Amino acid sequence: MQSNFIEKSRIETKEFFRRENVISESREEFLLDGGKYRVVKNCFRQTKIDCNWISSEVEVFDRKGNLIKSVLIDDSSFFHHFLMSKGNDYLIFSEVLCGGYSVLNLNTGELAGFCDGQDGFICTSFYPSSNTDKLAVSGCWWGTPYYVLVFNIQNIELLPWAILKEIALEDSEELELQWHGDELHIFSKVNERISFSRKFDV
Repeated sequence: MQSNFIEKSRIETKEFFRRENVISESREEFLLDGGKYRVVKNCFRQTKIDCNWISSEVEVFDRKGNLIKSVLIDDSSFFHHFLMSKGNDYLIFSEVLCGGYSVLNLNTGELAGFCDGQDGFICTSFYPSSNTDKLAVSGCWWGTPYYVLVFNIQNIELLPWAILKEIALEDSEELELQWHGDELHIFSKVNERISFSRKFDV
């Protein structure tokens, strides 16, 4: 089992967070599941000396406007995906940009997070299998070409997820991933033409 540094990361992000340092015009809103949930994100300049780090606050509301959860994330980027699995609604996102991922149960408000503490894999796009037992995630380590990691998410709230497969990509432009049963198909398009197509049994 990997060590989990999520609480350490949350403490550091909160330590240098100041609400008065909100960045004007940084507000973004996202609707999930046709408006069943609404996500509001604002960016803030942190107060750590000699660092231009920007953090964000993400607030998730239900259809009636009730706050489900407020979460601080350690970057201005908000990579996320809405997922329905085993009777629950989930928001998967990068609470910690480098080496982290989190899952919020939108029905209960329970938040589970993982951080490897090593500035690890950056999750940018999420592709669940049709039965939601597996999750393909495209992204990269800092300064590396793109990869796809395939996770076992049968117990989606139990982190970290086991890695089933690690796939190095030949090209990362206009990437498209599709599940066909237990096969993961990966396409890359450059100038509207498919530059490669590969499939993997997972």
